[in-house]
Amino acid sequence: MIQEINTTKSEKLQANFELQNLLKEKQNKIHQKLNENQLNHFAQNKSVQLFLYIMLT
Repeated sequence: MIQEINTTKSEKLQANFELQNLLKEKQNKIHQKLNENQLNHFAQNKSVQLFLYIMLT
């Protein structure tokens, strides 16, 4: 509690800035993983379509 009282506005702003950056990094990693999953799903669908085309023609 004493430490919290002694925390300056500047320190709080710096901590907030660092937390926002960490959040952005995590969000970017999540979006990157989602994009990778979408690409993998797309590639799998194309493989299945090609396989079915070959088998049915």
